[in-house]
Amino acid sequence: MQRHLNTDYLDLLGKTLLFSFWKEPLINEAGVDRPNEFVTDEQRANGRASWPAYAFTMIGSERLGNIRTLCQAAVEAGVPGAFVECGVWRGGACIYARACLPEDRVVMVCDTFDGIPLDPAETYWQDYKFIKVPQSTVEASFRLFGLLNNVRFVSGKFSDSLHTIIDPIAVLRVDGDMRSSTFDTLTHLYPLVSPGGFII
Repeated sequence: MQRHLNTDYLDLLGKTLLFSFWKEPLINEAGVDRPNEFVTDEQRANGRASWPAYAFTMIGSERLGNIRTLCQAAVEAGVPGAFVECGVWRGGACIYARACLPEDRVVMVCDTFDGIPLDPAETYWQDYKFIKVPQSTVEASFRLFGLLNNVRFVSGKFSDSLHTIIDPIAVLRVDGDMRSSTFDTLTHLYPLVSPGGFII
């Protein structure tokens, strides 16, 4: 059976990416465990755990399910293009998209891989030190799940890097947190979204 159609595999992968099988502490902005505070099942579902210590993604099972639905809808409808995520943290959402798509579909992983850039309008993001996840760490996570095939990394500030993407996009996930990064993502990539494609 093709991997992207294997429901049991995708269910298991989603739960693993969310660290659902284990007790998981929450961490503070500096990445330090918060005493006696743990991720709840409700937070794992709705993606409102601020912030999980070990999970590969913080978006929750409902939003992972949305990625799965839209990736498969794009494939079934023949919508051309890649899955692109802008703002990937530990890479879990992109890892899941890679599993949901046939291997001939490109997955693009876009991030600074050096934390959120300084923006004078939203300086508080500089307090979130744990958001800085190097590209090598994200690549290692893809490799851990055997899902590094046909994955392209686009590194740098969105205003400097996204113009290098010229391929059509079937599913675009915008998760850059700041207003400026969202604006840069839509400015550069909205024109590349194929007719019938999706933006999250």
